[in-house]
Amino acid sequence: MSDNRRISLLKLLAILGIMLLGATIAPMMIPSSAHGLIVGIVCVAAPPITSTSGCPSSPATIIGSPTIGSRVVVAINIDGSDALNGFRIFVKTDITILNPVKADLNNTLLAQPILPLANCINGAGTGCSLSSGDGPGVVDVGAVSLAGLSTPPTTGNLFEIVYQVAGTTTGSTIGFLAGSCGTGTSVPGYCVTITNGGSTPNEETAQTGTFINLPTFTVSASPTFVSVTVGGASGISTITVTPIVGFTSDVGLTLAFNSTSNNPSATLAPLTIPGASGTSTLTISATASNQAGGHNITITGTGGSPTQTRSVSVIVKVTANPVLTTSLSAPSIVVGTSISDSASLAQASTSAGGTVTYNLFSTPSCTGNSQPISSVSVTASSVPNSRSVVMNQTGTFSFNATYTGDFYNNPSTSPCEQFNVIKASPSISTTLSSTTINPLSTASDSASITGGFYGPPSGAPFSSIVGNVTYTLFAGPACTGTPSVISFVPVNGNTGSVPDSRPVQFNATGTWSWNATYSGDLNNNPAVNHTCEVLTVMVTQDFQITSSSNTVSVQVGNAATVTITVTSVQGFSSFVTITNSTSPPSGLGLVCNPNPLNVPANGAAMSTCTFTAFSTGTYTVTIRGTSTTPPLSRSMIQPITVTVSKATATISTQIFDATTNTAVLVVNGAAIITNGTTIYDHASVTGYAITGSVTYDYYTFGDCSGTPITKTVIISGGVVPNFASPDLPVSNTAGFFSIDAMYNGDGNNTSTPLTCEPLTVNVPAVAAFNLGTSAPFIVRQNLTFNATASFDPDALAPSFIDGIVSYSWDFGDGSSGSGSVVTHFYIATGDYTIVLIVADHYGVSARSASLTIHVDTLLVQLSVVTAANSTTIGKSVSVSADVKNSGTLGLTLTVTLDVNGKTVDQKTIDLPSGKDSGSFTLTWDTTSFTSGNYNVTVRIANAKTLGTAPVSVSIPASGESTQVALTAPSQAPTLPGGNTPWIILAALVVIAVAAYLFLRRRRKIQTV
Repeated sequence: MSDNRRISLLKLLAILGIMLLGATIAPMMIPSSAHGLIVGIVCVAAPPITSTSGCPSSPATIIGSPTIGSRVVVAINIDGSDALNGFRIFVKTDITILNPVKADLNNTLLAQPILPLANCINGAGTGCSLSSGDGPGVVDVGAVSLAGLSTPPTTGNLFEIVYQVAGTTTGSTIGFLAGSCGTGTSVPGYCVTITNGGSTPNEETAQTGTFINLPTFTVSASPTFVSVTVGGASGISTITVTPIVGFTSDVGLTLAFNSTSNNPSATLAPLTIPGASGTSTLTISATASNQAGGHNITITGTGGSPTQTRSVSVIVKVTANPVLTTSLSAPSIVVGTSISDSASLAQASTSAGGTVTYNLFSTPSCTGNSQPISSVSVTASSVPNSRSVVMNQTGTFSFNATYTGDFYNNPSTSPCEQFNVIKASPSISTTLSSTTINPLSTASDSASITGGFYGPPSGAPFSSIVGNVTYTLFAGPACTGTPSVISFVPVNGNTGSVPDSRPVQFNATGTWSWNATYSGDLNNNPAVNHTCEVLTVMVTQDFQITSSSNTVSVQVGNAATVTITVTSVQGFSSFVTITNSTSPPSGLGLVCNPNPLNVPANGAAMSTCTFTAFSTGTYTVTIRGTSTTPPLSRSMIQPITVTVSKATATISTQIFDATTNTAVLVVNGAAIITNGTTIYDHASVTGYAITGSVTYDYYTFGDCSGTPITKTVIISGGVVPNFASPDLPVSNTAGFFSIDAMYNGDGNNTSTPLTCEPLTVNVPAVAAFNLGTSAPFIVRQNLTFNATASFDPDALAPSFIDGIVSYSWDFGDGSSGSGSVVTHFYIATGDYTIVLIVADHYGVSARSASLTIHVDTLLVQLSVVTAANSTTIGKSVSVSADVKNSGTLGLTLTVTLDVNGKTVDQKTIDLPSGKDSGSFTLTWDTTSFTSGNYNVTVRIANAKTLGTAPVSVSIPASGESTQVALTAPSQAPTLPGGNTPWIILAALVVIAVAAYLFLRRRRKIQTV
């Protein structure tokens, strides 16, 4: 069979699984393991064969007759597979041993109806694919169920094969064809495809069989994997020898390891199996850690004549029991110093790997929660040390280590190691504010602690030292006797600093001494200052420093002043330089002027000191004065407390058109924009060194209510980023919206209240108008312009006060107008463009419409001559007329003769611009009229422009009337000699009168 046909058949297997099954039982489909949910076994199996036959637990042995030409049946089954609806499987045998005769689906698990795809035996049959491997010894069977998928897990027969025995063997494989067979495979490397109606086959494993028709035996082991522990119980595997096809010889057993060193102990008893039927016991034990690892023991059976050999492998895993021990770097450490742990593995395999974890416990017995300190990788039984750990708390703690083990080494935990963390021993030193003072002056003491434990670094410079310092004062110079406690101050836990003692005023001369002690804390021992500080009080020149205020409040970014007064004591007279110390040291500036001060004897000098606030907080400022002659240094009795509060920030906002980058017009407090306009909101914040953030809110209501769209932006360099698209939506419909913004404050500035900006989105009014008069348009003709078709789309929007409020007209001739309906005429010919602009309630979104027209002149002259003003019934009255077109427009004119408003005759004349019609006659036939007076009018009744589709035009005042008397004919009396003379006389009279009237009434009439 050709490749094309083979490929088509293989594709059909998958296509039918997708198309046919998808169309008929799609709700039943179960996803396969791609599938990977269930991995089954495709196997060679021995009879009996049923539709539910599965696979044996080990490769099948097919027993057959040694008679050449006899037959044997083999089943191809599936066991524990995912859902399936078809297969394509190639089975391969040695044709010199087993020659396939046929294959059938008699017991297949596939549900009917079944579509066979291939049944190819030795390269002949249906669906053969030689390029895929069909040929001698190959059975190729493929089929698909049109009824749908099986229910997983699926077990049963796929097809069966009948073989003819062609030779004898003690073992010939019945297996699956290896290679690529043109479709996706279920078993990698083999031509086994189990389809599930999808594009990816089911995942399966393959299990072959062995055909035997000569006496032989098999050797098997149970289990084939044995695990033992060094020093533990032995492992056992039962070796079974089984005769096949009447084999009766004894079988001898031997064992061999795959390596020659560090093997565990292994024994096999008995070593001979009589008649090849029986068992032997393999016993394995391990006594040394170097035996840990994987070992392979091969059991070989030998027997028969000629000699046959069969073997089986047993895998042995030997696991060691390591002993993990640890050693601390020190049994005791001072708080704040570090400790580490080391570990070693004994009785482990030489290649031991895995991980050791060092654990620190807050208890002395390795109980409670632990803190893993280090996890290190073990390499060839070598364990790295843990990292060093700084202990920041006193107490008794413990360490241990745990080993995870690996494949050949069991886990292990070390014994617990206890260690102590003892207190640090700080020292305390003190310094008097002055060693010599005048009576009525003050002195104070200051202390500092060094050498103790200040805790883990988390501030400037350290943190977490606590406790108290006691300042004491003694009478006399030796710090003996009963002391007076001057101050009991807490150590600053954030900085480790010690506050000064309170100032003490001495009112009499004498000698005094100071000392200080530290109480200690959980991590520090107590400390005593062993140096006694002597203070001498005696009368001498001196000065005192006072301030106009000891409390100052100022807002950050601003300044405040106090007056410092230096007063002479005991005739002091010198220059005093003012300095200061501030705590905390940054955030507040101080400048004093004048400085230095010239202090007069027994007088005072003043300096104005200005505080400039750079950062919020509470500051303690000590003012100190220093003189050189005599050399004195004095401080204020009470420091100045400066409280710096936050600046009051303000925020302003404005909405901008993002396209033009111009501010949006504000009308009655609301920003007005046209629908679809992209905008952004810009905020400006004033205050002191503005940082922090601004939060914008966008509301779909005009009063900043409801649930907003929120955007928070970070201020950089004092500039607030805009609230812009895409965070700020673009509205395409009319309505009322609003935006607010709030500055959230920072360390130096207060937050601001929300600022609400109403925003009205307006859909512009639409301008439209029409001209009530059709072209052509004539000079001085009143034209009507109607703009009532204009409309405002958002006039009906909810709560929207809108609508067109103005109509502005530009007629193109320098004239303008207003109103929805206007009239206008032009006084000269030409082209004119009419522009209408409509504006709505908000007046900022007007739209326009325009129309260009052409205006012509119209000048027509009508000349009329009436023949008579009386006649008799039955006679005709003729009127002569002449029309001349002096305008710029070619015309078709209808000239009528009307009697009492009724047209009795008419002429139609085509008259180009500048042409004369010449004289023509209109006639009134009086036959049907009665006697009386009649108004006779000649007029231009209708005018149209020349062309194939004439347009009517209006010509004002285009006619002339006269009155004609109509009488009945009279019967003259019969005179002798007849009536002829009277008739002639009457005729002469009529002719005379007519001639007179004709001459008298002829004139020209001009109409415009």
